Amino acid sequence: MLDFMWAVAGPTFSRILADAGATVIRVESSIRLDACRTFLPFINNDPGPENSALFNNMNAGKLGITLNPGTPAVLEVAHDLIRWADVVCEAYTPRAMRSWGLDYDNVREINPTVVMLSTCLFGQSGPLANFAGYGNLSGAMAGFYNITGWGDRAPVGPYGAITDYTSPHPALASLLAAVDHQRRTGEGRYIDFSQAEASIHFIAPAMLEYLRPGTVVERRCQDAGVAAHRVQNSPELAVDPQLTYRRHWVEVPHSTHGSTIIEAPRFTMSRSRVWPDVAAPALGEHLYEVLTEHLGYDADRVAELAAAEAFD
Repeated sequence: MLDFMWAVAGPTFSRILADAGATVIRVESSIRLDACRTFLPFINNDPGPENSALFNNMNAGKLGITLNPGTPAVLEVAHDLIRWADVVCEAYTPRAMRSWGLDYDNVREINPTVVMLSTCLFGQSGPLANFAGYGNLSGAMAGFYNITGWGDRAPVGPYGAITDYTSPHPALASLLAAVDHQRRTGEGRYIDFSQAEASIHFIAPAMLEYLRPGTVVERRCQDAGVAAHRVQNSPELAVDPQLTYRRHWVEVPHSTHGSTIIEAPRFTMSRSRVWPDVAAPALGEHLYEVLTEHLGYDADRVAELAAAEAFD
């Protein structure tokens, strides 16, 4: 799988596939860091691109390379990666992949059988298609915020970028259906995935209330019969006996820190191993391995591309 994902929603999606044994090549740039490399909390409270606990968690088990999108030579590498991949995924606004000539029309010319998934806040078409942002914005526009909070106060919304955490699972189901079709027929597929639209399913009761009697669901406190109570905070979750018993937290090797703690997969299987072997890659950590072992480049070819500044 070739992973052009970004931030949380996309990498969460591809992390699940890596946990299940997929070879996932994560493409980054050191010139424009993935936002999650800059997010708290940091390992040992030390800010740095290899120290974000969030990034290490979302990208565990992946191979990492860095490419320089500003050089013509990089397209040769990108095209070879597309030929190698059976799945290509990206999480930018629609104009980004088109500007690099890596939109689906061009990708399927390179690899006709490839399955490609594009995931962004509002999909690849329509007036909001190029609206860039995080899951808190699509969560607000999808309706999560107006129904979350106290009735006598302004909406507060659910904690965090809500659609970053609700959308990866339906995206995964869509991809697996396309891969099943690919394996049975040899045909590629393109999936245009809107994080906001997919996440609306998680507030289906509120939607049905509006569609049936026209009732707009408002914020309600416990007095209205809504089951709600104080949730655990991070230190409490770290020592929660149920999560501890289920091995929710695991220690895995890390190329910079020796080892670090990440979340385990949300499920296990009786006959198949679903488990990360390592934390997220350091910037460009597996570049030479990917070029030589997966693309078959020799040392001269790697040196030639390095001289052309294809890597950053």
